[in-house]
Amino acid sequence: MGTFRRCSGWPSRTRPAGPSHRSRGASPGPCRPGGAGAGAKTPAWTASRPRSCASGPSGSDTVNFVFQQAGNSPNPTLVGGSGKDVIFGTEGSDTLTGGASHDQFVFGPTSGGLVQHTVTDFETPLDKIDLREFDSVHSIGDLTGIQQQGSDTLITIDANDKVLLQNVQATSIHASNFLFHV
Repeated sequence: MGTFRRCSGWPSRTRPAGPSHRSRGASPGPCRPGGAGAGAKTPAWTASRPRSCASGPSGSDTVNFVFQQAGNSPNPTLVGGSGKDVIFGTEGSDTLTGGASHDQFVFGPTSGGLVQHTVTDFETPLDKIDLREFDSVHSIGDLTGIQQQGSDTLITIDANDKVLLQNVQATSIHASNFLFHV
């Protein structure tokens, strides 16, 4: 297995009270794509890209970013923690586990070959599937398919990319479970 790093060491950001706030900032330290282990395959993401984040009751939030730091391990497993996590899928088939709380699973288009990401603990009222890196996917209607496979749901994004949600009923998946490119 390659080198993985759970980036809980990123500083908490104070956000003003209110329903949402967008923040911009530079990546803090080596715990980011392109930091330590630069040149390794990492998702297309930079810290200066705005991310919407709801304020917590105290006006601040901690969000953990989880991604493959270095190496090209086949079928890696990325695991979040007990708080809010943003987990970046790799360019290959992988397994992602968010843990407790609100989690966001981020996927991007692959350059070739069929890739199936597996999410082990997707919670439909809490978690989000981020497909904003797919330029041609603007709504749930742009997905190639959402179908039940036994006790799991298979989401086909395009000819190369699929996401399997373990133990999730396809009828419980709605547009509100996704973040789309607009």
